[in-house]
Amino acid sequence: YEEWIVAGVPDEVRVAHKFGREVNVVNDAGIVYKEMPYVLVILSKGVIENEADAIFPELSKKAYENQI
Repeated sequence: YEEWIVAGVPDEVRVAHKFGREVNVVNDAGIVYKEMPYVLVILSKGVIENEADAIFPELSKKAYENQI
């Protein structure tokens, strides 16, 4: 599960996160410790894990790139 929030930030940036999943529900929440740390929570419903594998890193990357 390091392929979700963690995969969207550079390797040198520390991330503390916790994932959760049930049938058709996949979540990942974490703190991204860049110069100005931020919290990112991604919640989904009605998805399968393969879909989360594809979209969660992209959402994480967008959040990282748009932080001031």
